[in-house]
Amino acid sequence: MRYTVYGDYGYVDETVLFESDSRDEAVRWAKRYVRNGDTGGYGVIEVASFAEDGEYLPHWDFKADDENVG
Repeated sequence: MRYTVYGDYGYVDETVLFESDSRDEAVRWAKRYVRNGDTGGYGVIEVASFAEDGEYLPHWDFKADDENVG
């Protein structure tokens, strides 16, 4: 399965920031990306994958107004 870190998935400015075959690696990368609360101008940073039927499966997210990276 492919895990992708998105900036603003589903919006006009949707951007793929990172991809990995490892969920843990993708989540670690995303947490480092937002470690100081900076989302790079995106409203939401998400780690997600897609099921075989095309369903979007979010695994982790961080919103621009979140206070920590939990």
